[in-house]
Amino acid sequence: CFTDEILQEYDTNYKTLPPIRSRADREALIKGIKDGIIQVITSNHEPHAIEDKRCEFDLAAFGMAPMESFFGALITFAGKELSLDEIVNCISINPRAILDLAPVKIEKGEEANFTFFNPNKTHTLQKDEQKSKAANNPFVGIELTGKPLGILNQSTLILTDDSWEG
Repeated sequence: CFTDEILQEYDTNYKTLPPIRSRADREALIKGIKDGIIQVITSNHEPHAIEDKRCEFDLAAFGMAPMESFFGALITFAGKELSLDEIVNCISINPRAILDLAPVKIEKGEEANFTFFNPNKTHTLQKDEQKSKAANNPFVGIELTGKPLGILNQSTLILTDDSWEG
């Protein structure tokens, strides 16, 4: 999502491992996905206590906690280069295949495990809306396009968006 240009302010929310790299590196990652060399995108969700991030950049812990904003961040920042199918495959279908897990089936009698989302819904994540106890989400306050609305996990519905009616 980001390039090293974002690091000019030394905001510790952008201190990650591996580190955020150049625009050319970002373009190479996109090309790797398009060419099928890279098959998985993960958030590497790494929550930290505020004191681990509210310090000098070189002393700050590595990582960010983008769990609530991961899907929207991908659509917003990479949606022009990657199709929705490519994004969904890289975050849900391909990881299961690589880990040799059976694909999720949507069939009568099967346990339901999937996410409902609206790839066009815009939203701005606020600090008080976060489910994570961590404060190191650099997407707080940024308008994102693409929002998960709910999750069916083992046939139990978990709403992630209170405005969803379905």
